[in-house]
Amino acid sequence: MAEVPALRRSIGILRHLGSSLLPVSAGALARTLSIPRSSLYDLLSVLEEFDMVRRSENGYLLGSGVGELDAAHSRHDSLRRIVQPAAAEAAEAAGGSVCVSVLRGGEAHCLLRETATWLPGTGAQCEARKPAYLTAAGRAILSRLEWREVAVIYSSEPVFAQSAGQELPSLREFNAELAEVRSRGCALEHPSMGNAVLTVAAPIVDAAGRPIAAFGVSVSPEGIVADREREVSALAIEAAEGVSARLR
Repeated sequence: MAEVPALRRSIGILRHLGSSLLPVSAGALARTLSIPRSSLYDLLSVLEEFDMVRRSENGYLLGSGVGELDAAHSRHDSLRRIVQPAAAEAAEAAGGSVCVSVLRGGEAHCLLRETATWLPGTGAQCEARKPAYLTAAGRAILSRLEWREVAVIYSSEPVFAQSAGQELPSLREFNAELAEVRSRGCALEHPSMGNAVLTVAAPIVDAAGRPIAAFGVSVSPEGIVADREREVSALAIEAAEGVSARLR
């Protein structure tokens, strides 16, 4: 097990504050958690900076940042419940798999996965996490963000995109690609040497049109690829729009 003392102590602070209905003084935290005061104040300073704790006249309380994390967890649970039937139905209809993904930082994370029940084995695989700009799901979500938000997400990328033979040398080119995705209503990942499936992903949006997830359908590109692409694109867009309507 990895030893990260500062992280363990920080989690201990949050748990202890969460168990108390009243503010807890720094002295009480130091005694209860056996943390040297100098280290404790450093940890509290960082936690306060990220709004995970707040200071009152009588001590420390959990900050609103903890509530935001809890709300995000609740939203994801609610999204799973709403989208699961649609994902299972689409997987059966397509004869493949469905991944519902969310954006975390610059990565697309698979929140829920369904596979056609009659497929041998597990069918097409859904990676748990991958750079968003390299996935159909990630590009579908990013296409519905304001461009300045996308630029902020990737402003610290040392090399904007270079993986599995794909390269996007500039944010300007990526902006043009996202505009095409937005116009088409879905993003595509075509079969390649490193990827044996066709994936189409459409954005799931809230009442304000903000993207909260992507509905991705992955299939084996049998027959005429262009025909299969149109079929799966229509399925993904329809499913994403149906889920979006239920979230309003």
